[in-house]
Amino acid sequence: MCAKYAGDSSVNGRIMALAELGPDKTYEALDDITVVDVFQAAYDGGLEAATTIIDVHLRMVAECIIADDVELVRTVYGKFKRMPPLLMRSSVVATAAVAEAGLLKVREEYELIEAMLREEVAKPDAGDEMKLEHEKCEVLMKTMDAVIAVLHEEKGEKDGELVSDAPSVSSSSD
Repeated sequence: MCAKYAGDSSVNGRIMALAELGPDKTYEALDDITVVDVFQAAYDGGLEAATTIIDVHLRMVAECIIADDVELVRTVYGKFKRMPPLLMRSSVVATAAVAEAGLLKVREEYELIEAMLREEVAKPDAGDEMKLEHEKCEVLMKTMDAVIAVLHEEKGEKDGELVSDAPSVSSSSD
């Protein structure tokens, strides 16, 4: 990141974004009942697994900000392909669903802050600190959106629906 953006003021917002993605964000995500509900629907057991899934995905968001791409997410999810097919499919869907719920919860916070700052930073007298905060929110939202898009691809989701390669059985009434 440093070499690619050397001398570019966007580095400041990106570094601020990285500093946001610590353990507190993991716990904030888990504090939302929707995230817990998604986890409980996908997994049996305690919330330790949910904590790990969300923490790992927030770390991947940080790495994606540094690399300025989301190939890491594809690489990580590519490792699921080593599993037996049925286990792989259910593991990918469950893990991605929990990760997506957590990322959406965290993203919601930055979306609210960005919306409040949007008009203010457009004014000529907007302070540098406010502009930096706005930029941080934009970086986080853009990267989380890109990571979530990859999660949808990896789950095999098209237009909000899971698509299966398995043949379907349907009854027809002639």
